[in-house]
Amino acid sequence: MTDYKLILEKFVDDFRKEFDRKLLYEEKIDKLNGQHEVLIRKLDDLMSGFNSDKEKCNSFFIDNSQFMKLMNISRRTAQQWRDNNVISYSQIGNKIFYQIPDIKHLLQQNYVRARKEVTK
Repeated sequence: MTDYKLILEKFVDDFRKEFDRKLLYEEKIDKLNGQHEVLIRKLDDLMSGFNSDKEKCNSFFIDNSQFMKLMNISRRTAQQWRDNNVISYSQIGNKIFYQIPDIKHLLQQNYVRARKEVTK
């Protein structure tokens, strides 16, 4: 004889687990979108904090340590991005520089808009 109570409890438990998993997924997407927006705002603030002359803002550079801090990446990751032509850069001696518009372009180019599932 089938114990319907156990079947129902298992169904409810499985449903709760799936629901919790979807909530966690949506929270992670929201967090990533928020981090992307923060980075874009930081870059905009950097650019607007200097001269309002667009030509000068577009040629503004930051060094490798500022870039790594801004992007929250390691020295090795920055090196790999340069080696793989992910980001443009200038090098004078051992000093590496990045243009703000190139960083902004990198972020925009790799932006993936979240698609939340519509619940019925």
